[in-house]
Amino acid sequence: MTHEADPVRPVQIAHVLFLDLVGYSQEKIRTQGYLLDRLNAAVRGTDTFSRAVAQGEVLAVPTGDGMALLFFHDVTGPARCAVELARATRNQMPPLPFRVGMHSGLVQRQIDISGKENVVGEGINTAQRVMDLGDVDHLLLSAQYAALLGEFDEWSPCVTLLGEAEVKHGLRLTISSLAGDGFGRCDPPARFVAARTDGPERTAETGAPPSRGKVAVLYKRDAQPDENILTLLEATLHEGGYEVLLDRHRKLSIDWARESEERIRSADAVIAIVSPESMQSEMLEWELEAANDQQHRTGKPLILPVNIGAEGTARSAIMAVIAPLNQFYWSGPRDDQRLVAELMSAIREPIKVRQREIKLEPVGGAVPPDSPFYVERSCDQELAAALDARESILLIKGARQIGKTSLQARGARIARQKGWRVALTDFQKLTAAQMQDEDAFCRLLAATLSRQLKFSYDFATEWLDLFGANLNMEQFLRELLDQSDEPLVWCIDEADKLFSAPFAADFFGLVRSWHNSRSTEPGGPWSKLSILIAYATEAHLFIQDLNQSPFNVGRRLDLEDFNLQQLVDLNGRYGSPLNSYAEAEQLLAAVVDPIRELLGERIYSEDGSSLEETICKLLLDRGETVTLAESCTAGLVCHRIASVPGVSSALMGGFVVYTDEMKAALAGVDEQLIEKHTAVSAEVAEALAVNTRQRTGATYAVSVTGYAGPTGGSEENPVGTVYFGVATPERCLTERHVFVGDRPHVQRLSSQWALDILRMEILRRAQAR
Repeated sequence: MTHEADPVRPVQIAHVLFLDLVGYSQEKIRTQGYLLDRLNAAVRGTDTFSRAVAQGEVLAVPTGDGMALLFFHDVTGPARCAVELARATRNQMPPLPFRVGMHSGLVQRQIDISGKENVVGEGINTAQRVMDLGDVDHLLLSAQYAALLGEFDEWSPCVTLLGEAEVKHGLRLTISSLAGDGFGRCDPPARFVAARTDGPERTAETGAPPSRGKVAVLYKRDAQPDENILTLLEATLHEGGYEVLLDRHRKLSIDWARESEERIRSADAVIAIVSPESMQSEMLEWELEAANDQQHRTGKPLILPVNIGAEGTARSAIMAVIAPLNQFYWSGPRDDQRLVAELMSAIREPIKVRQREIKLEPVGGAVPPDSPFYVERSCDQELAAALDARESILLIKGARQIGKTSLQARGARIARQKGWRVALTDFQKLTAAQMQDEDAFCRLLAATLSRQLKFSYDFATEWLDLFGANLNMEQFLRELLDQSDEPLVWCIDEADKLFSAPFAADFFGLVRSWHNSRSTEPGGPWSKLSILIAYATEAHLFIQDLNQSPFNVGRRLDLEDFNLQQLVDLNGRYGSPLNSYAEAEQLLAAVVDPIRELLGERIYSEDGSSLEETICKLLLDRGETVTLAESCTAGLVCHRIASVPGVSSALMGGFVVYTDEMKAALAGVDEQLIEKHTAVSAEVAEALAVNTRQRTGATYAVSVTGYAGPTGGSEENPVGTVYFGVATPERCLTERHVFVGDRPHVQRLSSQWALDILRMEILRRAQAR
């Protein structure tokens, strides 16, 4: 859908680390690449950057000869990262000649010409100007970042004031250096000395420094904390070289109205301190309306509302003026430095006010690849890199309505832009009847591929019953790939629908074989095939042998919910209906908290980890172990735990005790107990768990015994009845559940339930300590 205007994203404060390689442009191309690779590797190797990436709290922007790292919540992030980088590279040979500039200021996210996320604004511009003053090994700070860093006792001794220097556009910056044991330099850089001024330039008429501009501050007199903030802003603006226009008398009269209007209309910027008390002020309302009128007439003044608790105030004339604007929030003295940094940044380089009219797209369904509302996640870059490498199998895993189809569409667009062939298969479009017969299913797939790619194939003579569905499908695909030298990207959406088909294991085994054929048949066509499989359900719950499927060889792209930064970005694309980070956090909480409250302890992961991955982490973190005694699941629970890398120190092993004899021989279950209660009973489940734990010495033992079907069962315990036991050093817990479905389905659900009972018992013991 077309737009009348592109949505402008909200501004936000960023703590920016800008660094580049000194002398980079003078090096040969090969050396440039070598130096950049070393710099990138060194930055990625720092603990601060690695943690911030994992938490989605940093944006890295390449700059050609270096990079900018934007930390959105961690004030000390740039300083820590710079120090870690300096210490890690100080003794490297040959030396890595870099310099660093740090600043806190406003930035605005943008999507650049290549479709990647970038930023603009005073925050990144000033950081670069600070860096430009430095020599090799200098870690330079702007006045704003130095003030913020100085609030931390551990950093304050490392900050040394160097003085003031003039940079681009005549801007004068107060510069400090960050230096200590193994990092930074305290001596002034050569460029700083050349650009340094002994003090601000003076005007001939008054001998006073020339003003950088006029800033009017609007407030309510005798209101607190309004006047305290006024005092803070007045001192900061004067120190920054701005002429501050204030009305300290505020007596309502004709002369006051004329003078106040002249003052406001002549200002370059207007800061309005808006509080619940000032929202009732007719004077402030009149002044804001005058500023708004002048802004519409001439584009000036820039209006900067400082909101100090007026978020929940009812609609008013004042709110009507400030609602569409980028607002600045203050909730207590701890926000002083941040507020000052944001306002000074906004005054130096104003950022465009967001558009009010934005045409939206229909609600629901996939987001088009070129949509301005599409928010890129880490999976997007990983998918693009995998396609560039022409990897064979790409698994797009995520919950319903989280963007799997949209990501797959982005992959298809990338392939088309490269001139590759693209085919799309959506299993959701197939009927249940079409997914019952393997040969009919494979023939349907081949026919749809043939139709999409305009490939003529003689099914009557080539598709022979003798060869069966899989060999016929493979021969068809081989000829399709041989038809062209261009790679083929085959997108399979809603793969979950096939999981319950009777031939699912055979079909996915066939897909796995095409991946293997890249190695076993190097001269074959399989290197030209990339398959993107999108699914929501855990594959291991339906695929009995993952080693005979594509789900443990392909690159897995796990789509997760939007984090707060991505929610704020999306908010900006929609015209910023949420006015602040606080409102975004409230919205996120309003969605997530009821789900947490409803599901409670049944939530085993919020980061995309599988249940077995969660359990293994719990065991490894606590140095605990587990062993298993399985009857109807026949080792499936043990297999799922063993599939997690690094679990060997937590998983001791397991018994498959399918018959009564094995229950007695391996797990020591009394035969009389089995005869009295039957093998499918709470008593036998308890004996299996307790005896197995005692025999192996594990912290936990899990038992599973039941009727998976289709035969067996009784009136008391019908087919689908499964008993579970979890033994710990303190107790043994048993549970009974009746599952509905065929044999594989009952086994899959039983393995899931057994794992979750184990997880709950691990957490219970941890809380009891």
